[in-house]
Amino acid sequence: MVNATNAAYARTIVIMNMLIEGAIEYGKRIGLGAIPEVVDTFATFFDELSIPPEAVGYALFELKKQNSAKFKSPKCPNPMHTVIPDLLREFHEYMSFCLASYGSASFVYTPEAIGDLQQAAANESIIESASLVVDWARGSFGDHVTTIINAHTTGRSEDILCLSYPEHQEAFRCAYFILDHKAKEEILVCVRGTMSVPDAITDLVASASDFMGGQCHKGMLRTAENIVDEIRDELRRVVAVRGADYPVTITGHSLGASVGSILAMMLKDEFNVRCFAYACPSVFSADLVDRSKEIVTSLATSTDIVPRLSYESVKRLADDVISVLEQADPPSIGHGFQPHVVHRLIHRHLQKKYELMQHKRSRAARPAAVNVEEGEVRGGALEGFSLSGVLERLADVMSEGEVNDLAEIELAPLLPAGRAIRISGLAKADAEALRRGVEAYREAGHPSPQAPGVDEPFPVREILQNPLTDAMRLLAGLNKEYLFAHKVDNESFGKLVVHKSCLIHHHPLVYIRAIEKCIAVQDEIGDYLAASEE
Repeated sequence: MVNATNAAYARTIVIMNMLIEGAIEYGKRIGLGAIPEVVDTFATFFDELSIPPEAVGYALFELKKQNSAKFKSPKCPNPMHTVIPDLLREFHEYMSFCLASYGSASFVYTPEAIGDLQQAAANESIIESASLVVDWARGSFGDHVTTIINAHTTGRSEDILCLSYPEHQEAFRCAYFILDHKAKEEILVCVRGTMSVPDAITDLVASASDFMGGQCHKGMLRTAENIVDEIRDELRRVVAVRGADYPVTITGHSLGASVGSILAMMLKDEFNVRCFAYACPSVFSADLVDRSKEIVTSLATSTDIVPRLSYESVKRLADDVISVLEQADPPSIGHGFQPHVVHRLIHRHLQKKYELMQHKRSRAARPAAVNVEEGEVRGGALEGFSLSGVLERLADVMSEGEVNDLAEIELAPLLPAGRAIRISGLAKADAEALRRGVEAYREAGHPSPQAPGVDEPFPVREILQNPLTDAMRLLAGLNKEYLFAHKVDNESFGKLVVHKSCLIHHHPLVYIRAIEKCIAVQDEIGDYLAASEE
């Protein structure tokens, strides 16, 4: 009896050890070893701010009452000075590859997938519909990527040179594919954006690292460093046959845009490379941004939060919040809003809480720090919270010799890479003036380029056209009469725009729709804009 008990106990111990080792291996693969650095980065950041989190929403309400213009989407200042139509078409073409890079996430919006569901619905088969969804979830990423490449891009799946979509994605490694893009006589490298827990951890390792004489987002730099050698080897095989000047285009959306921009900078001395970056996060310091403009072109929609989300932009928002809390009364009193007594009490409460936090910070007068050897987080927003054992285990077991400079967290102002182009609408008065000008121009005997008898305009290829994407276009406000793509300073992304569409504007399908709208506007009134500029 005793022997049987001991044997059962031994088996339990073996199973528990196997589970623990499996969990550690899984944690290492998805990047949990970076969590100590993420914790310390955010502890450092919030310790600098010392603002009650609940005060942010209240302050935004007050700021909107003071100046509602701050909460409106940025506008195109002059429709006469917009990017050339050829560049718009390139944006459209390469964005379709970015959609393909998301595999199943984009596949569910395609006519192929929608058609299957509609057929199942027509047959009134709930089981068939459910089985289709299960099949999509189980389908390989590679299959979905190739399906979209064949159906919705100018590439062909048989021309794929490399498809790096591992079944189990590792931390600090982006999925990507390399394609022999015969339609443009170039090699295309397309890097996928954030779509997994490891990708999210990459985004959150947001401190700055030295790179090419400037500073760069640490997690994104590390990701580029992990894949650049294999991409370089593939490109070398191609240029060895086709010549050193054979064009290479790198593209990506979101995380893929920033990693693609870093890759372009790494490879520019050896290859004839350029990069189209969509919704590029803040990745480079100002000096690197200027140097990257020769080869990187970034495109962002007007209110997309990701290109604007950085240490500097959040700090500016915090300054606005502090300006509200430091006033004796709610600022909205002087702007036609008569607050209820509860409103005054809320203001006083948050004001006192902010003052208390400032007092504690000044009294402590010490920065947040992580001591891996002791396994403690001290100071800042996490004071009194001990992660002993957890951080030590993560740092020692999961990192396996990787360097995590937890005591040297550096937060630096970063911006989206390259030459910045933004898609924006017009202010209401400007849109009305443009409409009147176009009508007068047509009445003066200048027919629309799309009128019968005039050369056929560039055909706008409706990528992934179905009711789901139409609904997304409506929610994103893309049904405006006019949208234009125009150059802006990268510094314009250094401030957050708190807008109702700031999240949905980041979706890749919104980007493809916005570009299509810009092309359609140029086809419709491009002749008037050219004549007006003369």
